[in-house]
Amino acid sequence: MLKLFLYDRIQGQSDCKLLRLMLLDVESDGKIFQKIKTAPFKKMVEFVSTVEEAHYILMPNDYSYMLEQRNYFEQLDKFAAKYNKKVIVSNYTDYTEPVPIKNSIVLRTSSYRTSLQENEIIVPAFIEDMGDDYGVTLKHKNEGGAVVGFAGMVALSTKTLEIKYQIKILIAKVRVILGVKRKAEFQGLYFRRQAINVLEGTSKCKTRFIIRNTFSGLEKTLSKDPETLRSEYVSVFRDSDLGLVIRGNGNFSLRFFETLSMGLIPLFIDTDTPLPLEEEIDYDSFMLRVDYASMRDLPSIIKDFWDNLSDEKFVKMQKMAREVYETKLRPDVFYKNLFDLLEKKAEQEITQ
Repeated sequence: MLKLFLYDRIQGQSDCKLLRLMLLDVESDGKIFQKIKTAPFKKMVEFVSTVEEAHYILMPNDYSYMLEQRNYFEQLDKFAAKYNKKVIVSNYTDYTEPVPIKNSIVLRTSSYRTSLQENEIIVPAFIEDMGDDYGVTLKHKNEGGAVVGFAGMVALSTKTLEIKYQIKILIAKVRVILGVKRKAEFQGLYFRRQAINVLEGTSKCKTRFIIRNTFSGLEKTLSKDPETLRSEYVSVFRDSDLGLVIRGNGNFSLRFFETLSMGLIPLFIDTDTPLPLEEEIDYDSFMLRVDYASMRDLPSIIKDFWDNLSDEKFVKMQKMAREVYETKLRPDVFYKNLFDLLEKKAEQEITQ
């Protein structure tokens, strides 16, 4: 079992999600629609009282919430160097900049494929297993064209918010022209609007869209009661052949993993997005990946994909999507496999 030494907590700073799952005396932890059972995580690692007996040091807080704690990071670097131990750092946020903690293993959700560091590991989002909760229904190919589904925030709730958003996008476009920003770094709302507009105006595929003007992942921004929102969300998955997946504020998507968990083929808009375990998972065998720069061609890309897809392959892709989620990307499975791998690497380094 992986042995971890828990480094000093900063007073007033909450533990990272991963640590809470391993330590909290509750059945589940997480925000609305993102509640994860803690039981499997409590059995994954052993927390030891001395650093000498640990395989790794665990920093207790998410890095991006501690950006001003430079003294803390310097002390952690010195501590890790003294005992010749690597530090496991959680960065489960939208933050994409490199983490400067020396000799670290960074577990992060948001990054860019072209700037991913060797010490960084892309991890799946902590989402509920929707396939387990609501069932997986395999579909057969219909000849009337693919149905693309999406339920989520595309509009904004007030004119003031819309004006602020338009100003922000204008500034971002200017920065792209000046060469100090890439278009791939635009907020997900920009790409969502592009995709929705081009798909709603085409006859090359069908759509099943529920457009919201608030974010449904937080209780304070819910537009309806949680049960209704979840029911609508699930119904879109069930009525669709392809689930439209586009980044959020960070360069990753909870929706991607929810789509896989339901056995739905992702229509994945790629904004230079690294995915977990890309070296061992053949994602393109069970999803349709479209570069963000090809958004105008999205209807034709979908039609070509659908026209050349047999019913047998369609069913197989759905099965693969669910299987990969269940055996590699579900949070409890992913972290169990990761910790086993980290333990093996640590033991090998000790014997060398």
